[in-house]
Amino acid sequence: MEKNEFIKLLKYSFYLLICGLVVWSLISPPKMAGPVQMIEVLYSRIETVAGVILLFWPVYFSWAWKWPWMQSYFIKKPVVEGTWVGYLISTYDKRTRLEPIAIVLSIHQNFFETRITSFTQNFVGISTGERMIFDATNNQVELLYQYSQKIAMPVNEVDGRRGSAQMRYFSDYLAGNFWTAGKTVGFMRVHKMSGACYLSFEKAFDEYKDKIVVQDCFTMLKGKTPDLNI
Repeated sequence: MEKNEFIKLLKYSFYLLICGLVVWSLISPPKMAGPVQMIEVLYSRIETVAGVILLFWPVYFSWAWKWPWMQSYFIKKPVVEGTWVGYLISTYDKRTRLEPIAIVLSIHQNFFETRITSFTQNFVGISTGERMIFDATNNQVELLYQYSQKIAMPVNEVDGRRGSAQMRYFSDYLAGNFWTAGKTVGFMRVHKMSGACYLSFEKAFDEYKDKIVVQDCFTMLKGKTPDLNI
């Protein structure tokens, strides 16, 4: 949880406590005989409302935070969970201009963390460190992560490649640059195809490769080089 999110958590908890006490007092005005009874009633009600708030937050953090109307009132965090399909280009082989390579991102997300698995026909990449940066003022979102890549198919390639990626979120697609430990750079663009997380490249790509946005992604990247200004 980011520092600003923790501050919002405390602020909203306080607001909920005050609102709960006010509503309770309007519905059932306390009948008190003196200051001592007033303090006892107030303390009892604070205890009850605070208990309800403590039960509310686990429900919110488990799944309710994804609801649009909940985000409009509480902590806004973009929901990127699901399967994203698209293409990448890379400087891997500088001798030839490679065709765009199909890629699938399977993103698992809860309120506190995001896990990214990337699939190509030959490789599987597992994220090892992730951070989502959300600028509410400009409504811009960046997803930064480091990954370790393993071979999924028998190819002439060194296993265990590592790298990092910096993606910008554009509501229905992610696009950005990536770098590898082998000193290559690339650019990828993926479109959200499903809220479910697919577990293989073949299953996801075979199902969504004919979608217009995926084909347009291939056309857009074909013949280009990843100069980081694409």
